[in-house]
Order: sequence, then C-alpha cells, then structure tokens
Amino acid sequence: MSHKKRKHKAVHHIHQPTGKKKTASVINRHPKVFFTLSIFLALVAASLLSIGHISEAKVGSSMILLFFALVLGFLANSALPKKIVK
Repeated sequence: MSHKKRKHKAVHHIHQPTGKKKTASVINRHPKVFFTLSIFLALVAASLLSIGHISEAKVGSSMILLFFALVLGFLANSALPKKIVK
C-alpha cells in the first residue's frame, strides 16, 4: 500500500465534533415547582385513601398518584442545586 493511500485512510477516520448543545429538561429548569407538585400529588393520594368510602378504584388511583409523586419528587430533588458547606 502506498504512503498516500495510508494518509488518506487515516484522515478519513477523524471525527469532527458536531457542536450539538444539550438543552436542560423542564425539571432541571424548575425543580422547586416540580417538587411542590410531587408533594401535592402525595397529599391528593393520601386524601383519596382517607376521605369517604374506600373502593378498589380509589386505592388503585391513589397508588398510581403516590408512585408518580415519589418519582417526580426524586427527580426534582436530584435537580435541586446542592449547597456546599466549607
């Protein structure tokens, strides 16, 4: 293989940076709002279980609300800025 052909192959494999910027998600932009929303969802789930006649539909919907509240609270808590103590 000639010297020029090797150079050509080596240059062909060099990858240029694409320059794509990652945009922050909505939770990362507004973590306090989503943390408050998760607390609200947990309170709605607790009120569904405690008020009135308990049926299977209420228990199921409150479990779904509680699951989404916990996941949303975890994601919002991880997106909150951390305070560094020196």
